[in-house]
Amino acid sequence: KYRGLGDRATPFRYEGLTRPLTQGEGVRDVGEILRAFAALHGGPPDLVIIDPLAHALGGDDSDAGLMGALNQFVATLIKRQGCTVLRVHHSGHSNQERSRGHSSLPAGVDTEIRVTEQEIAATKQRDDVRGKIGFKLEVVKLGVDGDGDPVTTCTVEYVPDNALDPALSRPQRELLDAA
Repeated sequence: KYRGLGDRATPFRYEGLTRPLTQGEGVRDVGEILRAFAALHGGPPDLVIIDPLAHALGGDDSDAGLMGALNQFVATLIKRQGCTVLRVHHSGHSNQERSRGHSSLPAGVDTEIRVTEQEIAATKQRDDVRGKIGFKLEVVKLGVDGDGDPVTTCTVEYVPDNALDPALSRPQRELLDAA
C-alpha cells in the first residue's frame, strides 16, 4: 500500500527470545544482538520491541520479583541504548480494562496503550493527557502463494470522530460518540 516505504533504508532485525530477559543468559543474548546491530548499522536501534512480554519474564506475570527484574532490564536498556522499548502484553482474563500480571508493570511505564477491536486508547501517559482514536483494519493483498491463494496483511486506517461507519450522518456520529 505504501510502496515509497520500500525505498527507505530503515534497519530492521528480528530475534526470537530463547531465554528470559530476567536472567543473566537472556541479558547477555540481548547484549550480543545489540552489539551486532550497532556494528552493522552504525549505532543502536531506535526501537526495541519485546513481544510477548510473558516470554521475556521466564515465569508468572504476577510475580513481583520477575516483573521488577524486567522493569529494571528495560530501564537499563533505555538508558544505555537511548532507545524506546515497546512491551506487548495482554489484558487480564476477567478484567479487559487492565493488563495482566503484577501492578509494577503499569507503574514502570511512561505510556500504556490499550488496543481493542476498533479503538486505540492511551490509558496512561506520564505528564500528559489520555486520549483515544478509532480505527478499522483494511485488508491489503500482497500477492499469491505457491498454491495460488491470496497473501494478505492489514493496514490500520484512522476513523475520524470515532465514526465506525463513514456513511453515518453527522448527527448519527455525534450520537455514537456520546454512547
